[in-house]
Amino acid sequence: MEISISIEHLTREANLREGAVRILKRQLHYRFGKLSPTIERHLDEASVGQLERWAASVLEANRLEDIFTLNIGKRLEICNEHLRCRASRIGDGRYVSLARQCLSIEVDYALWWELGRDSKDRESWMNLAKFYAAFSEAFGECGTRYYDWKGAFNFAFEVDVFNGETPNQYLLNVVNFRNTVEFRYGKIIPDTETRYDRHIMHAPFDEEFSAKQMGTLSAFLLGYAEGFLETAYQPYGRDFIKEVGSNLILFGCHEGVFFQKHFDDEYTFNLEKLKWRNHNLNIIDNET
Repeated sequence: MEISISIEHLTREANLREGAVRILKRQLHYRFGKLSPTIERHLDEASVGQLERWAASVLEANRLEDIFTLNIGKRLEICNEHLRCRASRIGDGRYVSLARQCLSIEVDYALWWELGRDSKDRESWMNLAKFYAAFSEAFGECGTRYYDWKGAFNFAFEVDVFNGETPNQYLLNVVNFRNTVEFRYGKIIPDTETRYDRHIMHAPFDEEFSAKQMGTLSAFLLGYAEGFLETAYQPYGRDFIKEVGSNLILFGCHEGVFFQKHFDDEYTFNLEKLKWRNHNLNIIDNET
């Protein structure tokens, strides 16, 4: 069921309202830099009317519902003067089909660290376990389209960017790579298109979907997932453990506590895996 998140709806659904405030914080941070403690406090304590005025003055929108609407589930939309797009979560089959038609866009490798700066607990939100849990709960189980030696999850989205009557189509793969998460975008083009080299990375097509707009969408997805997890799952009740073999990393959740551990050698790495097996918590197979 589609629900446009308006101020009135958020007032009735307190947990979703809190999540929306988190999303707004992330969008503001990405556009204007680190938020001051005063602004953070104003957002946290804002009344409905204050939130409307904040949206009008800072984001140049009349209401929060003018900033974004979303589908409860796997589709989200952003609609403001800076970006109009729709991101739909897709499965492996659809991802593979679209990836064949994609031009790879240069990855903003600093984005992961930029997104972490605005978290209430930066160290916590750089935790792969918490990221994985948040995206899994907000957007559905992870896919398998990642390098399983150097990563442990991915979440793929089909993105429609609206600049005119016909949307520009993009593919987004949110993928764990070593100890970070990368937001990898690709521009979908017809099979008959011959003007571009499909074997190289391309700079963003700014007239369609700029690097800043990609960052805005990435921040929006992370902010929504963060708010979703922290308002709907306290404490988090699903135990799991995953590994990044290339970097000797184990991450997961046990009895509501997220953890991420780095090891110096394979011996201690394997001992730690054995310990978790004794807790009846086996490594989630990265290939299934």
